[in-house]
Amino acid sequence: MKNYFTVLFFICCMTFAVHASAASQIFGPDFARFKVDVPAGWTATPNQGGCQINSQDETSSVSIQVQKAAGKSAADFAAEIAKKLPYKVLKIEKEDDSQSIIYAEPEKGVLMAIMCMVSEDKFLAVTMAGRDTETMKAILGSLVEAQ
Repeated sequence: MKNYFTVLFFICCMTFAVHASAASQIFGPDFARFKVDVPAGWTATPNQGGCQINSQDETSSVSIQVQKAAGKSAADFAAEIAKKLPYKVLKIEKEDDSQSIIYAEPEKGVLMAIMCMVSEDKFLAVTMAGRDTETMKAILGSLVEAQ
């Protein structure tokens, strides 16, 4: 699982700088709990596989989901997700069997990136959408495996 977070760091080219007023919270299923900082003015809603973090004005969001990989590759998951998206899929980049990224456009001028990663029979999907890229990068930069 730790590989997810290392890979995510390099894919997003993030820094670990997080807003000083961020509150660290723990989410995820029992087999793959993770900790992430939720900045002031953003709300985090837990769900079955992780969480949804939205900006106060709801123009930006980060979704972090974990599930069992069940023998599928990141490319398999990316293809399944891309088929279900109600948005225009711009491209799917396959890094290798453990990493793929889907780029979509939910509305004109707004990009969405869905990073799909598989490691140790766990699938991690991280979705970023919106215009507040600096805060979204900070959220993802704070993502670590919960102890």
